[in-house]
Amino acid sequence: MFQIKPIGCLLRSAALLSVAAAPPLHADIVPSDVRVVHTDDAGWFRVTIEAPEDHDWRFDWSRKGRLLAPALRATGGGGARVFCEDADGDEWAFVGRFEGDVLPPLELRYRVEGGWTIESLSINAEVAQWSVEDPARSWARAGQADFNRRAARITEDGGFNRYAASRLSAIHDLEGTDPVSGGNGWNRNGQPSRYEVVIGTAAMEESLQLRRMLSADSRGEEQTIPVADIRGVDVPAHDYDELRGSTEVRHSRLAGLVPADQYYARFSTLGAMLESLDIAEDWGGTFVRSFEGVGFDYDTRERLLTQLCLIDDARARKLGMPALKQVAVTGSDPFVSSGGDVTLLFEAGHEQLMSRILDMPWNRTRVQMRDVVKRSFSDYGEHRIESLTTPDRVVSSHRCFAAGVYIYSNSLVGVHRVLDVIAGERPALASTPDFQYFRASIYPFSDDESGFVYLGDSFIRRVTGPAMRIAWNRRMEVAASLGTLRNAALFHAWQTGEVPDSIGAMSDSGSLDVDDLYDPWEGSFAWNEEAFLPQSTTANTLAALTPLIELPVTTVSRSEADAYEQFRDRYTSYWRDVFDPIGIRIALGKDVRIDTHITPLINNTWYEQQREWTAGEPVDVRVHEFSDDTMLRVVARLHHGHELRRVLAWGEAMAGDAFALDWVGDWATLWVEDRDAFEIFFRGIFDVDGRSEQNVHDIFQMTLVVGVHTKNKLNLAAFLTGLKVTVDTVAPNLVRFDRMEDHGGIGIVRISPEPDGEFQQLMEMGAEEAGREFVAPGLYYATIQDGWYISTQERAIRGRIDAGADNSDTEEEIIPANELIYLDLSEEKGPRTLICEIIEMRARQQANVSMELIALLGDCGLIREGDDPDAAVKRVFGVDLSGPNGDTWTWDASAHRPVSSVYGHGDEGTVRETLNDDAPFRDIIEPLQRAIAAMVFTDDDGIAVTLRVRRDKPEPTTVPGMRKPGAQR
Repeated sequence: MFQIKPIGCLLRSAALLSVAAAPPLHADIVPSDVRVVHTDDAGWFRVTIEAPEDHDWRFDWSRKGRLLAPALRATGGGGARVFCEDADGDEWAFVGRFEGDVLPPLELRYRVEGGWTIESLSINAEVAQWSVEDPARSWARAGQADFNRRAARITEDGGFNRYAASRLSAIHDLEGTDPVSGGNGWNRNGQPSRYEVVIGTAAMEESLQLRRMLSADSRGEEQTIPVADIRGVDVPAHDYDELRGSTEVRHSRLAGLVPADQYYARFSTLGAMLESLDIAEDWGGTFVRSFEGVGFDYDTRERLLTQLCLIDDARARKLGMPALKQVAVTGSDPFVSSGGDVTLLFEAGHEQLMSRILDMPWNRTRVQMRDVVKRSFSDYGEHRIESLTTPDRVVSSHRCFAAGVYIYSNSLVGVHRVLDVIAGERPALASTPDFQYFRASIYPFSDDESGFVYLGDSFIRRVTGPAMRIAWNRRMEVAASLGTLRNAALFHAWQTGEVPDSIGAMSDSGSLDVDDLYDPWEGSFAWNEEAFLPQSTTANTLAALTPLIELPVTTVSRSEADAYEQFRDRYTSYWRDVFDPIGIRIALGKDVRIDTHITPLINNTWYEQQREWTAGEPVDVRVHEFSDDTMLRVVARLHHGHELRRVLAWGEAMAGDAFALDWVGDWATLWVEDRDAFEIFFRGIFDVDGRSEQNVHDIFQMTLVVGVHTKNKLNLAAFLTGLKVTVDTVAPNLVRFDRMEDHGGIGIVRISPEPDGEFQQLMEMGAEEAGREFVAPGLYYATIQDGWYISTQERAIRGRIDAGADNSDTEEEIIPANELIYLDLSEEKGPRTLICEIIEMRARQQANVSMELIALLGDCGLIREGDDPDAAVKRVFGVDLSGPNGDTWTWDASAHRPVSSVYGHGDEGTVRETLNDDAPFRDIIEPLQRAIAAMVFTDDDGIAVTLRVRRDKPEPTTVPGMRKPGAQR
C-alpha cells in the first residue's frame, strides 16, 4: 500500500509490540439479571448489567477507538452472537445466541476515561428461565437495531450493515424491514467541498452530471423502444468557426487519431502524464479524502496499468526521445474508476526501440500469469491486433501499431474506434470546430506544454445522451446486484462461519433473496467461492466492470425512456443558451500551473451564489505586493447585486442612518499573518472544552487584516465619525479611539479597550483561561490609496502603507481574478503543523473505519491469526486500506480485534497530537511551498481557473518496479 521506510518499519514494530498485550482486566462483574432459554435450534440469553460508574459516556469516536456502545462477547471471541439491546440508561441489556447446552464465559467491554476496559462476567450456575414467546425474534430485533446503529456510524462498509439488518428483518419477519442495499459505492456526501468549487472540479462534474445517476426500475417490462428514437440533449452549440475566424489552429497530430466523441489528454512525455496523475491524485483526491476521513484507495491507476500490461517506474518516467515523441489518453466515457474504456496512444520516435520498451512489461505479464492469461490475435481491416486477457479482466490489453503510433486499450472496441479514425471512417477530434476554436483561441498548442486535457462538445453530448445514460444505469443495476451478492456471502459467513459455495447456499441460509438480483441485459450471476468474488456474464466483476463501450443499448423499456426524458429536460434547463467544451492546460516544473476553462457554467447553486457575490470586471491582484509574512489571503470582487445590496441595507437599518455603507466599493480582501498565533487560535476552536473568552483573546493575538475598496472617502469618513460618536455615547467605558503617529503621511487610528472596562476584563479572563500572558488587544485602521484597512496589529497597517508607497517598476505578473486564494505552505511560514494536526484527527477516523471492516471480516470468520487484514479487505471489498499516517494492520485472534501499528487495538483510545514523522501524507505536503488559485468569470457565462503551485520538485524514484499509487504514499 505504501512504500514504508526502514526506520518507519522499526517504529511501527515497536508500536505494535507496545499494544499487543492484553487490556486491563478488572474484577468480575455480577449482572443484575441473566435469563436463558433453549430451543431446538440454539440457546438464547438476555443479560442486564448496571452501568459501571467508571464508564465514559462522553466519547469522541473521531479521535479515539472504534468501540462506541458497550459490547458483550464470549471469551476468546467464539461461541456466541451477542447484540446490545439497550445502553442508553443506567442499565445495559444484551441479547445473545449460543450453541450447545452451556452458556459460554462472557466479558464486557466498555469505554472509560482515557481508554477502554474489559470485565469478565460472573454468572451463577442457576439462571432464570427466559420467558419470551420467540427468543429468536427478540435476538433478531436487537441485531437489527445494532446493525442499523453501525450503519449510521460507518457508511464505508459497502452497505453490509444495512444489508444485515434487512436480512434479519426478512428472516424473522420483523417490522420496519429496510430495502436491500447493495452496490460498490462508499457513501459520500453529494455536496462538493469549497476546494473543489474554487479549482473548478465541481463545475466539471456538474457539466458531465457525474453526481446524478438516472434511475429506472424496469423489471418485467419489454425493451421495445429503439434508443435511436429518443431525443438526446439538444442544447445548441456556438458557431465555433465564426468565433475562431482566421486564427491559425495548431495541435498535436495525436488529436487527429482520437475519435471526435471521446475525451482527449495529450502529454509531451510519459513522465509528464504520470506526474500529472500524481498531482491530480495528491492535490485532489488525497486532500479531499484526508479531510473527509475516508481511508480507502481504489488503486485505479495500478489496476489500469496492470490491466494494460504497462508499468510506472523511474525508467518509464524518464522515457522520451528518441523512443517516444508524445503520448495521449482517450476513452468514450469518464467513468474510469468504475470500468471505463481507456486507450493510450504512444507516438514512436524510434519504432524498434519503442517496441522493445513496451514489450518488457507485456512479456513479463505473459510469464508471470501464464496459467490464466490468454494470448490471441485478431484482424481489423488491414491491422493485426494482439491481445492478452484473463477471464476476470484483471488483464485486458489489446494493442497494435498503426500510423506511427502504438495503440493500447483495455477494450478491443476502443482499438477499433481509433483504427476507424485512421481509416477515415470515423471523424477525428482535430476536425471538430469546437476543438479547432479551443486550440486557436483559448489554449493554443505550444511546444513547452506539458499536458492538455479536452472534453469536447461531442463527448459531452455522448456522455449525456440516451444510449450511454441508460447503459450506465443498467450497469449500475448489475453492479448493485453484485454488491448484494457480496453482502449476502458476508452475511452467510457471519451466520454459519463458512464461506458459501454457491448462490443456492446463500438462498438456503436466508442470506439472499434471489429476486434481488437483476440484470436489465438478462445476463446471469455466479459466485466464485475461492476468490470470494461475485460475477456477472454482462458486467464482469465489481473490481473490473465491463466498459460501457462494450455494452450496447439498442432498445429500451418505457420506464427507461421516461426516466431519460426527465433527466434530459432537467439537464437542458441548467444551460442558459449553449454549452461549450472543457479544457485544461498543464505546465510542469518547480512551478506547476494548471489552467482550466469551462464555458458556460450550468445553473447550479454553488457557482450561482459565487457569481452573485463576485461577478463583474476582475480585480487586478498584485501578489508581489503581499507582505512577506502573509500566510493566507483571499481577494474577491464585490458585485453590487441583490445579495450585497440586501446585506448593506440590513447593516444600515440595524445601525441607523449615521452608518450609511454607500462607501463600500468594488473589492474586498482578507489576509492572515503570524502563523503561530493563527495556529493557537484554531487549536482553541478544536478544543471541545475551550472557552469563548479564550478564543476571542486569541483572535486579537493573530495578525488579521480586512480591506474594503472605498468608492467615496468622504462617506467613509462620515461613517467612521458616526461610529466613534455612537460608541462614546452608548458605551463610554468600553473602548477608546486614539490617533497614532502617522506613517508615510497616512494617519492610523487605534481602537482599544478602556483599561478598567468590561471588554478589557473579558480579554484578561481569556488570557488566564488560555494560560498565556495577557497582551492588550487593539484594532488599527487607515485609509490607504483606494482601500480602507483594519487589522488586529499596527505593523500590518504600516506594512500595507509601505507596500503602497513602493511605486518602482516591476515585471511581476498581475493576476486578474473575481476570487483569488493565496496560501503559503512553506515550512517557515505555512500552517503545516496545524494541517498535520487536523489530518491526524481525520487519520484516526480513517483508522476506525478500516478497523470496522477488519472486525467485520473477523466476525465473518474471513480473517484468522496470521492473516493479512489488508489482503482480506482487498479480496472482499476491492479496496486498499490507506491513511495519512501509513498504518499497517494485524489481527489479534485471541482478543478478536484488529490492531493498528499506529493506534493499537481497535478499541484503544490512543490520541496523537500530530502525524508521525514518516507519515505518507507528509510526502505530499512537504514539497509544497505556495499555492495561488484564481477564478475569473468569463464573458460567455463560464469560468477560467488558474492554479499555480510552487514546490520543491523531488527527483524521480530510482527504485525499479511499479509505483504503487494511492491516496497517500
